[in-house]
Amino acid sequence: MYSQHTNAHLTACRRLAMEQNENLFEEANALNRSAIDLLDRPDLDSEIFLQYLQLRGRADAKFREALDHLSLINEQFPALSNERETLSGVKQVASASTNGSRTS
Repeated sequence: MYSQHTNAHLTACRRLAMEQNENLFEEANALNRSAIDLLDRPDLDSEIFLQYLQLRGRADAKFREALDHLSLINEQFPALSNERETLSGVKQVASASTNGSRTS
């Protein structure tokens, strides 16, 4: 029973950490999109390009933070065997849908 409680607690902690990690990646993507949007402006000049470079730098830093956070999650909260099976199934489904969309 203690083992089940511990596994449930670890799984809940991992899920919460993964949600936070997803938020980090979403923030990084938003910064990246904002930077790219600057390049599409008709009034693009050197000042706007410098803003683009600053946003890209912030996006890159946020991506690195998210990747470091993900590594830490995997060290501190390794996926349980049933999670690994679920994740590999998700990867297989994603791979199949990607391959299927290429042939369409």
